[in-house]
Amino acid sequence: MEVVATLLTDMPLDARAFRGLLVDVSRSSLAGAIAHDGLEATHSFGEAERDSDARDVQVRCRPANTAQRAALTELRKQGFEPATAVVFITSGDADSREDAWFLVGLYAEELRGWVVTSYLDFDEAAERMGNDEGLLHAPVGGKHKGVLIAASALRLLTG
Repeated sequence: MEVVATLLTDMPLDARAFRGLLVDVSRSSLAGAIAHDGLEATHSFGEAERDSDARDVQVRCRPANTAQRAALTELRKQGFEPATAVVFITSGDADSREDAWFLVGLYAEELRGWVVTSYLDFDEAAERMGNDEGLLHAPVGGKHKGVLIAASALRLLTG
């Protein structure tokens, strides 16, 4: 299992609010087939002609204090106090990572906040966007460099 990204939002999410969020996200064809239970959901993707099995992306809501400490520290320096961490988990294959990345964009449109990921590093994100507005350095995952991406800037990377 691989965590592709964590969306940190200042909106507290309980099971009812998460269910409402899933309804909003499900309006997009990029959301896949959704099954949920409490504060967890599984988005299933696949093409019958190409995939023998469905690719699943698990989405879990957790308290924000379960996110990477370095990311929380950087956000607090910016005056942002997260309440909820929405974690996107895949099996680690390239197609599932791409599916997860698009899901991160869908969720971020609804929740706002910041995305922490080591899927991209700061330099790669800045290069794809053409600037570094909405990006913060985030030393996450030990030696791996990561990046914090404002939800408002994420559209440039996922769209």
